Amino acid sequence: MSHAGAYGRTAATVSRVARNEVEVGIAQPSSGDASVRTMDLCQRPVMCVVNKAHPLSRARQIKPGDLTTEPLISFGADTPTGAQVADMFRREGAAYRLAVETNQSVVACALVSSGLGVAIVDSFMTLEKSFPNVVYKPFHPRIDLHVQIMTSGSRPLSVVVDAGNGMAGYTVPAVLGDAALDPLPLRIEPLYFELDGTFPNHEANPLEPANLVDLQDAVRKHGADVGLAFDGDADRCFVVDENGDPVSPSAITALVATRELVKHPGGTVIHNLITSSAVPQIVAEHGGTPLRSREALTAIPRHSSGTGSAVVPG
Repeated sequence: MSHAGAYGRTAATVSRVARNEVEVGIAQPSSGDASVRTMDLCQRPVMCVVNKAHPLSRARQIKPGDLTTEPLISFGADTPTGAQVADMFRREGAAYRLAVETNQSVVACALVSSGLGVAIVDSFMTLEKSFPNVVYKPFHPRIDLHVQIMTSGSRPLSVVVDAGNGMAGYTVPAVLGDAALDPLPLRIEPLYFELDGTFPNHEANPLEPANLVDLQDAVRKHGADVGLAFDGDADRCFVVDENGDPVSPSAITALVATRELVKHPGGTVIHNLITSSAVPQIVAEHGGTPLRSREALTAIPRHSSGTGSAVVPG
């Protein structure tokens, strides 16, 4: 499967999705194309990335005026966020020198790590641990980066689901659309939907890499957009991307939490002990209350009873 958007510019991503050159795009919102289906993925504030050896690494937050003499690495001017950054500098009366224009936050962080400037990136980069010699600082005034998933309106998303011979074989058809619910625009490729407590194909534990091999192979075979693996009672789900590579559960938790907090402002997000420290930071930035719990699922009734405020991304 081809994937566009994470590294492409918005206009190019929309165009390629509309022409069916790629199946899924991830990009900032655009003026739109009637043939492209969009879904809001998340909203995150941008942050400044500074080398730890730089004096600005000691600042609590960074303002446009702090960057007037710095080589700046930032979003392309043709993106909504790049335009917001330029407008913010104008309104603050601060000149800046754009040394490198890139929509790839990983590239921006690599350049900062090499001492080539200060970057403005999306704050999901705080989940990235590949650059130990950089620090992430809030940018003030706040600028939010909005991200959408874009798919061609002419085809459904392709999803491989490995039920592991557990309860997901019953729950997935109901959740994704059956006789009682309108079907979602998905094409499901089922694996091991037959309920069998002997688990003849593999253990129903997606946290073990060996139990993801069949799912990864099926995603690649079918050219699917995403793969989902469930545990035996279907209360845990592990995600692999279009290449069959595992996606960080902490990244999924952060994505789901930011989306649900739009629906439930001020809600509580319950997460387990092994979740990345970036997750509670992201939850708090979006006005939610992070709650760390040894048993996240059993904590739901205690914190949601009668309030309707609990959000549990996993």
